[in-house]
Amino acid sequence: MVLVGLGASIGAVLRLYLKKTLYINIVGAFLLALLTKHGITTAFLTVGILGGFTTFSTLKYELVTYYKDKDYVALLKYGLISYVGGILAAALGFWL
Repeated sequence: MVLVGLGASIGAVLRLYLKKTLYINIVGAFLLALLTKHGITTAFLTVGILGGFTTFSTLKYELVTYYKDKDYVALLKYGLISYVGGILAAALGFWL
């Protein structure tokens, strides 16, 4: 449990360097799939570091903000790119 918390702290700090939720979540999906494919599934790495690095709640907040601002085109584009990009990144990670 302590290692997961430590990993989450590391992931959160790493997230500060990318700053764009879209990139963070796509990179996180890729890395999680790649690690899982190669049998690297320690809670420290997957739940801790990658859990702290990726940010599902911020993605939802950004989508709601587009909705509240009535920027429906950005909402649709950002949502589609986020979800489809994440799936494709995960597929690539499993493929490599």
